[in-house]
Amino acid sequence: MHSDYNHYYAYQESPNKTFLKTKYLSEHPEKGKSILMGSSNGGYINANLIEPGTYNMKYNFGLLAIHLQNIKTMIKMGVPIKTLWIGINDYIIWKDPKDYENSFERSLYRADFREDMKTYLHYLFRKPDVLDWYLFVEHYVLRETDIISNPQPHLEAKRREEKHLKTPTKWRAEIDAREPTLLHYDDTHYRIESALREISELKELAKKHHIKLVIFTYPTFFKSYLLYNQFAI
Repeated sequence: MHSDYNHYYAYQESPNKTFLKTKYLSEHPEKGKSILMGSSNGGYINANLIEPGTYNMKYNFGLLAIHLQNIKTMIKMGVPIKTLWIGINDYIIWKDPKDYENSFERSLYRADFREDMKTYLHYLFRKPDVLDWYLFVEHYVLRETDIISNPQPHLEAKRREEKHLKTPTKWRAEIDAREPTLLHYDDTHYRIESALREISELKELAKKHHIKLVIFTYPTFFKSYLLYNQFAI
């Protein structure tokens, strides 16, 4: 975890984008008038078509409950949100947001000294792994980037990566095969009512603060729906 918005390690994603992006907008409220939230699928969206200068807050496996908490934090920090678009995925009906509380990739920024200190300490005392060793011996080069402070130029990255793959058909087949089991899905627990309450709370929050709110769903691979307990959903 770091607060350096201008560098990242080559071949590695910036750590905990939801933390860094929420912190960045809290420190630069003028950037948060129009916001797009969602999962990594948001990497395919040209946010400037929503409104010029729209800030893309997408992060891998984004959850509605986390977006809701981030919005509350930014409002508390004085971010003048006027337009808010939120993309939701099918997995919000079963993935528990509590699973992200101790996640190195998705823990929250709360703009609270004690709570955020817990997050920093969580990183400080993390058990070292192979990646840490690679960073220590400078296997990954530290490069300049504006992926946090200005995410718009990076929106086409997914399309470019897929276009230049040597075996795109094989790559897509591998993704399709494992997609239904991402995030450790099982059919013993669903939180459909909780997801609906989160949508209602978002609506009330937007109404209270005069925010134009648009909630939309991302296209979902059909095998994901077939995997679900059809009697539960």
